Amino acid sequence: MMNRNQDSPKKSVIGAALNFLSRRQLSASQLAGKLEAKGYSAEESAEALRKLEEWKYIDDRQYALSYIKSKETRFSRTRICIELQKAGLDDRMISRVMDEYFPEQQEVQNCLLLGRKMFEQEYRKYQKKSLNDQNRSIPPKELYLRKKVGDKLLAKGYQLDIVKKVLGEIIIFDNL
Repeated sequence: MMNRNQDSPKKSVIGAALNFLSRRQLSASQLAGKLEAKGYSAEESAEALRKLEEWKYIDDRQYALSYIKSKETRFSRTRICIELQKAGLDDRMISRVMDEYFPEQQEVQNCLLLGRKMFEQEYRKYQKKSLNDQNRSIPPKELYLRKKVGDKLLAKGYQLDIVKKVLGEIIIFDNL
């Protein structure tokens, strides 16, 4: 009976951890933070995390891979690295996984695809704006589109040199 009472808190910590993991994938650091916020001691949380890692319920490398795959078409390498660091992942592991699954050349391609999509959206907005506001002064088309698309790509975390290169290709491609 005494042994069962000692196991009960461990089961509840593992139960709470599994409950968190049933909602979405978490890194070990994120899960530890959630367990501590729930009121579990650091020792209980550490023991539960060790067991969950042993049972392969938590795997930081797998977390990084799935995060990269879900965000690679929308965000830059830099932004993804920052988000993975916020999740408590090791810097060396992040750089290895990023180099392996999200090479820099792919980042340029993703930026170009995203830039073209944004360009089309902003071009349509510009056309509507120019039709509706014929009496007001509107900036030249190329300047307006470069600024809008460039700002959005920079907000996604892409580096300035990549954004300039992509804008040059988009503007030339669409013959503005």
